[in-house]
Amino acid sequence: MNSATRIVSLILLLMAVSGISPVVATAAPGGQTVRASLTVDGRERAYLLHLPPGYDGTAPLPLVLLLHGAGGDGAGMERLTRFDAVADAQNALAVYPDGVGRRWAGEHGYIDGEAQGVDDVAFLGALLDDLATRYAVDAKRVYVAGISNGGFMAGRLACDLPDRFAAVGIVASSVIVPVAQNCGAGSAVPMILMHGTADPIVPVAGSSAGRRQSAFLSTADSVAFWVNRNGCAPTPMRTDLADIAQDGTQVRQDAYGSCRDGAEVIYDEITGAGHTWPGGVQYLPARFIGKTTGNLDGSAALWSFFAAHAKS
Repeated sequence: MNSATRIVSLILLLMAVSGISPVVATAAPGGQTVRASLTVDGRERAYLLHLPPGYDGTAPLPLVLLLHGAGGDGAGMERLTRFDAVADAQNALAVYPDGVGRRWAGEHGYIDGEAQGVDDVAFLGALLDDLATRYAVDAKRVYVAGISNGGFMAGRLACDLPDRFAAVGIVASSVIVPVAQNCGAGSAVPMILMHGTADPIVPVAGSSAGRRQSAFLSTADSVAFWVNRNGCAPTPMRTDLADIAQDGTQVRQDAYGSCRDGAEVIYDEITGAGHTWPGGVQYLPARFIGKTTGNLDGSAALWSFFAAHAKS
């Protein structure tokens, strides 16, 4: 067992002990979160759906899928990101699905669920279809974002279902090598990536294949992959964000424009931050996962990026 695997195993244990586990959905301030399920390929799959205040089903609303990391679940993702507050303010639907065994399958050999026949690309596509029949969803403004294992899955969706998403967000994650090798040449998908340089779980330098893990690209190569796939200009506009928090982290943003189909690629490099959601909950001590930056509100930044993109 290599050091990265040991760290992941320790984190999963700590998450279980610390209570980062499924909870019963309750009414949320300003809106309401409901638990529901959908049967796909013979498996009952659960998810949380957050409805903004005043939702009455008359006007189509944007929808954001938020995918948890390995060892987590939809309820934990809801707490980690605090995205409900964004959804309430922006009148959007937020969906937090659960992976089988607290993981997302579909990364070509990375997750045990694949050996069990779990196809999360099919599940998430079916979930979007089902939600569109039950709720007023604006099909031109459907988005997905994920952290860690969920970020890998979000990238897979951008490759396999590019016409379903108006934009995609990847946090504390990268691109699995087999996914990059097999990524379809469909329409360009606007991408925003956020990654801490001190991430001990998904290091920015990338990783070779392990016993339960496919190799994944470095963050720099992941950004270059999306820039190339979207046909963007290779030189970004670079901006250093203000050091508001004075917490030892610093955010540098690279913005790549002139892409195909009106897409763009944004990379927020967070110096000194770890395997965390920017501006989110410090869900485990920094000595295990690294520091959470206070210089970037990840959920607000995702929404700002998403709001700038819609399918034509």
